[in-house]
Amino acid sequence: MVECVIKNKTLKKLNTLKTRIEDAKPDTDQSIIIINAFFKSEGWNVLGDGCFATCWGKPKTKFVIKVFDSCEDECYYDFITEVQKIKSDYVPKVYSIIEIGNVCLVVMEKLISHDFLSLRKYRKIMKDYFDIDIESEFGYLPSQMHRYIRESDKHNELHNIVKIIVKIRESGGGLLDLHEDNIMYRKHGASYIPIIIDPLCPN
Repeated sequence: MVECVIKNKTLKKLNTLKTRIEDAKPDTDQSIIIINAFFKSEGWNVLGDGCFATCWGKPKTKFVIKVFDSCEDECYYDFITEVQKIKSDYVPKVYSIIEIGNVCLVVMEKLISHDFLSLRKYRKIMKDYFDIDIESEFGYLPSQMHRYIRESDKHNELHNIVKIIVKIRESGGGLLDLHEDNIMYRKHGASYIPIIIDPLCPN
């Protein structure tokens, strides 16, 4: 539950913000401006800023909040709402999805970027999970992705996640966008697990 992860004070502020925006009824772009201004005023930092979303976090929190337009990036909405329903080691833990009109705030676990891994650790992770040249991006069609995940009982769950991605794409949910910046990592004992965070982009 989101209440177990976010302090009640933060959760209360988010709900107050949601009510204020819904009462004012601004358009989607203005809503995003208001939301991003709120995070900035509360001392949150931009951890990532892509074409369709902004990710906010604080140094001592164990979660991040991703802000995006669900109409502009429907395939991510489809992916993250599906992720929320399943339990898998290879997708982010989603604690809550707060919808304010067309704007979504996804509260999820804080993960580790490949930028913070040593090259030796990064190469070991890729060797453990993928039969692929680690110097290249994972720019392959969904139907081919299974070929690059190593075949063993250990990787069956990862194959199942790929099937979900393929299903979303086949239903008209965007293009494959699985590259190193859309894969993050969760520490697991002395090792790290690759986490698929945003495998599709709009057509």
